[in-house]
Amino acid sequence: MTAVINSDRNLEKSILKALSEAGVTSGEVKFLSSPDVITDFVKFYFPEIIIVNLSDPVLNIDDVITIINLDRRFLNFGVVGIFTPAGGAEEEFLSKYRTGNIITFLEDYRISNSLAHIVKIIRQNYQLIFQSDFATDIKDGASGSLLIDNNISSVSSYAGIIATMLVRRGIIFPDDKIHLHIAIEELIVNAIEHGNCGITYEDKTKGLEEGKSVVDLIEERNADPEIAARKVEVVWNIDETEAIISIIDQGEGFDVPAHLEKLRSQDKMSTHGRGIRIASSVAREVKYNAKGNRVSLYLNNKNAEHDIPPGLRSGEPVLVKSGDVIIREGEESGCLFYITSGRYGVYVKGKRIDTITPNEIFLGEMAFILNQPRNATIVAEGTGRLVRIDQKTFMEIVREHPHYIMFLSRLIARRLLRRSERHGIAGSAAVADVGIGGGL
Repeated sequence: MTAVINSDRNLEKSILKALSEAGVTSGEVKFLSSPDVITDFVKFYFPEIIIVNLSDPVLNIDDVITIINLDRRFLNFGVVGIFTPAGGAEEEFLSKYRTGNIITFLEDYRISNSLAHIVKIIRQNYQLIFQSDFATDIKDGASGSLLIDNNISSVSSYAGIIATMLVRRGIIFPDDKIHLHIAIEELIVNAIEHGNCGITYEDKTKGLEEGKSVVDLIEERNADPEIAARKVEVVWNIDETEAIISIIDQGEGFDVPAHLEKLRSQDKMSTHGRGIRIASSVAREVKYNAKGNRVSLYLNNKNAEHDIPPGLRSGEPVLVKSGDVIIREGEESGCLFYITSGRYGVYVKGKRIDTITPNEIFLGEMAFILNQPRNATIVAEGTGRLVRIDQKTFMEIVREHPHYIMFLSRLIARRLLRRSERHGIAGSAAVADVGIGGGL
């Protein structure tokens, strides 16, 4: 389902047309134009995509974004922000909503030629955006990649997906998201423009003097089928100490030392080299390979704690240290735990079978919901913070926030599916029997 928060009828028509081009039927779209309807919808439904008119003249968009952000740990949807250029530049909106769940920003005049493409990107990367458990064991290494065409109109969406993923993984703090988003966006554009398309500094300067845009120059180069077929690959590798984001183009490369020396001598306000300057301010280190077609950002893992969502704040805070037994196999299940931070080993009959991180969100929810004895032991692997929620507190939370039951059901179903896929269909019964990892 796609939700559109907007009261502008003309904009509604443009959005509906673009969604249709992306393969979204009218029955899958819900238009929301009043505060009460928006509040109820966000609380009780789980849309894949929310499109918000950030420049809406009637709705109080700041209140809308606050409503969305309050439950962003649960309602794992991607938000597309549409704005009128007169209302501010993209970077102003990025800054204003820097801690939110907005994947990308789009000027209203670009809806017809860009929104359908953005929606397709979001749908194609569903696992990254909506399932924060895309990598289940960070100790063994979380990695992945994206392939991007020579189309800079899609770059902001990909950069937003990656930056949002790193916030959800706790690698960076939410306040740093805007800077990382811009850095990745600039470096991907550089990879397309200078790497794949071979547009030099001189080519770009001449083109701009002739009234052409960077998009025009890229389109001209893409007329060559060999260049048009080139891709930019974004690869990430995450472990307990750092995240490495690498951007690789298929161009001829360049003289890295000479380029970096030129950047050092330039005015810091120059648009040339902007991506490298921003990346250097965000990352611990920025490295190029010898050929010059790969740039890597090294980010220290901040181990940022997850916010405690509304409702769960009434639970009992629990500080844990390495070796603490959180749940013991065979004992009664009188509570579940919300994971704020830390890593936790899962043991069945003394054998370690899994690792749980804040991406799993809960510990012990399966036995708790089914009112059965625990079927595994959970041990803290370092310091961490949990919120203990007993039966009485949970029922009070559900009365006030009934959508948490729906979320828990969906979370358990996703985990069961994921574990079944990991172990094979034949192993699904066994996976369920051990509580699908986090549901113990």
